[in-house]
Amino acid sequence: LKARANRYMDAIMDAQCEDGWLCPCPPEARGGYDTWAALLMSKVLMVYAECAGDPRAEKVLYKMLRQFNRFIDSNTLRNWGQTRWFEGVIPALWLYDRCREEWLIDYCLKLEFEGTDWKKVMRSGLWEKKTREWDYFSHVVNLGMMLKSDALMSRIHGNDPDAFASQALKRLLKHHGMAMHHFSGDECLHGT
Repeated sequence: LKARANRYMDAIMDAQCEDGWLCPCPPEARGGYDTWAALLMSKVLMVYAECAGDPRAEKVLYKMLRQFNRFIDSNTLRNWGQTRWFEGVIPALWLYDRCREEWLIDYCLKLEFEGTDWKKVMRSGLWEKKTREWDYFSHVVNLGMMLKSDALMSRIHGNDPDAFASQALKRLLKHHGMAMHHFSGDECLHGT
């Protein structure tokens, strides 16, 4: 398994552009690239660095996040990247714990500012109805993942890491709860 992972990770790390860009597209196409891929790749590099102990992975991650931090100043998050912004907070905080550079905290705040305000979505009433059409805000995987968003940011803001997830889960269970204490849906919320 290690050899298999190394083969892919070597190819990914070797493909990093000089400026830190790591996603597979030419420079002129970067503005239209779904930023979610970069957020996920940063998590992959973090996990690989942690599990394989390969020091290159942390260096590639550092360079990638530096570049992406500049990139989102003029290319805001959208689509998957906007709704899953918190995925990028995980590797940024991991890296911050190692180097203590404040730009990583600023990067996390930018992700939060540009990302979906899940508290506002929760208060909107959107989750009160069964949905038949797919969208980012009732997609159950997005909803399951967003439960960790405020807990991650609580390291920066100092708020209760459990409060938002508890409120959101309570609301989702009220309108879409199942006997096993989870909300329903394969792609969209399906009611009780």
